[in-house]
Amino acid sequence: MAGDGGDLESQAARDAMCVVLDHVFVDADMWDELADAADTAVSRENLVSLLEMFLAQYVYNRVPVVAEALSRITDPQAARRADENMRQIIQDLVSLRLPEDPFTVDWSGPQGQEIAEDAVRIAYETPPEFGRRPAMTIYLVRTDLSTPVTEPDDVRLLDWAPARTAATIQTGDAGVEFFTGWRAPRAAADLMMLGAATYCADKVTLRGDTPDWWTRDITVRLPVADTTAWREANFGEVLGFLTGDHWQINPYKAARHPVAGLPGVPRNVQPVGLDIDGVCLFSGGLDSLCGVIDLLEEDPQRRLCLLSHNEGGKASTAQQDLFSELGAHYGHGRITRRPLYLRPAPANGYQTRPLPHPRENTTRSRSLLFLTTALALAAAHGPTVPVYVPENGFIGINVPLTRARVGSASTRTTHPHFMAQLGAAARTVGVDNPILNPYRLQTKGEMLAGSRNPELLKRLTPMSISCSHPETARFQRRLQGNCGYCFPCLIRRASLAHVGWDDNEYPWNVLTDEALLRKRRWRRGADLRAVITGAFAERPDRDVLLNGPLPLGERSAFTDVWRRGTQELRDWLVAGAQGELATLVDSLA
Repeated sequence: MAGDGGDLESQAARDAMCVVLDHVFVDADMWDELADAADTAVSRENLVSLLEMFLAQYVYNRVPVVAEALSRITDPQAARRADENMRQIIQDLVSLRLPEDPFTVDWSGPQGQEIAEDAVRIAYETPPEFGRRPAMTIYLVRTDLSTPVTEPDDVRLLDWAPARTAATIQTGDAGVEFFTGWRAPRAAADLMMLGAATYCADKVTLRGDTPDWWTRDITVRLPVADTTAWREANFGEVLGFLTGDHWQINPYKAARHPVAGLPGVPRNVQPVGLDIDGVCLFSGGLDSLCGVIDLLEEDPQRRLCLLSHNEGGKASTAQQDLFSELGAHYGHGRITRRPLYLRPAPANGYQTRPLPHPRENTTRSRSLLFLTTALALAAAHGPTVPVYVPENGFIGINVPLTRARVGSASTRTTHPHFMAQLGAAARTVGVDNPILNPYRLQTKGEMLAGSRNPELLKRLTPMSISCSHPETARFQRRLQGNCGYCFPCLIRRASLAHVGWDDNEYPWNVLTDEALLRKRRWRRGADLRAVITGAFAERPDRDVLLNGPLPLGERSAFTDVWRRGTQELRDWLVAGAQGELATLVDSLA
């Protein structure tokens, strides 16, 4: 019944079987005690109970929002109560699904699998605090703050007014500088507003307030020029895949261009661009650094606009430092930078309806903000100007490392399905600029190995930030930067090892810090444990589809990328692990 542990489903089953065996033999220390416990368990009544226990634990293991939701509850007692509640309800669901005589079922065959999968499906459809969906959170976007507000009090306002204190979408004191010198066509400007509005809605709508502590129902009423095209575009589906929530984008007619009247924005009705050949996303990470260098080396005449987004912190410093170095090397005439500071505004007395606090930190929608803003910048210069998204294909498909990371618990920032959905929806509303990822079929290590200027890339690599939380080390009085233990840092180190550039200059060195492996409840070691589980497991090719569908005819190519990226992780761990980690890795390799 439990399978061989070669894929996520059988891993879940084997873990469930271990729970059952632990229950049966919990008090047995000697061989005769084990035999007595087994004899007691082998009765018709007890076997039915054990079967229910196994199936309930299997379903619990297969529903990824369980682990994600519980990890977000900071009160240990509340987390324990929530866990007990979820287990009991799943147990009840399983009991209802069992046939009257379970001994007539071939549990290792199709009939048993169908019953188990049916129970998993029902568990997905019946979240904790069962039967009710999360309350709908409604946002109204306004680009003209003089418009009277007639909406009910529970409708939240996303007011767009760059550099004004009345705005609830904050662009900073220097926000208008981002828009100086260019004006996107109306369709592209509306698309940019979608990215800004959904990013702020994503950050303000807490997952912890929903029945399953994850899935939210969010409606955004968006001012646009062409409501017909926007209704056809189905951006709700795009966002749903990206964030794992239920989104409704309801367009309404508005005559005002979102940046009309801003200081520095051309007053021309026609679009005005920045005299560039492409827009490149520039996070300050290693992939974007590699991408910019390759694009500038590939065509000596190419002029790029580097688009960054930040809310302050170490990442914004890295972006500025790398831009200065690239400008000094290639000449500032070839690159320009537009740093976008954007977030939900803190409450103040000038706002019509301040947004509630605190903030959600999962922010799955950030890539939509990034891409829609890039499309607006590109469209301002012309419909054929490309948007470059330099991201390695291994992290793009982001195959879940463990069952707890299946679904939107694994990010889909540049997943090929999301990119295709966004491109199609953007064309529907009139934005035709191509979105290109030159590295979609390469691993991170292969990106570095194929650099068109490896000397420059190697010199600037230490300045790049690939980390999920680069400020964390400050609270431990360690050097800020790449933390060394998060999943992006582990991928970074494996890729650097692939080209011989890896070093130990990290606040936490996972190859030698045994506490990361020993302390099971220490979240700093969670990604390392997940990487070990995912990298050394025998997994079927079909697992490449766990995080979403792949483009027609490219499944084999993306499967190869996944396999090669996993091998980079294995090679790095095998070559560099020390102490207990080395013992563990050697036993798995």
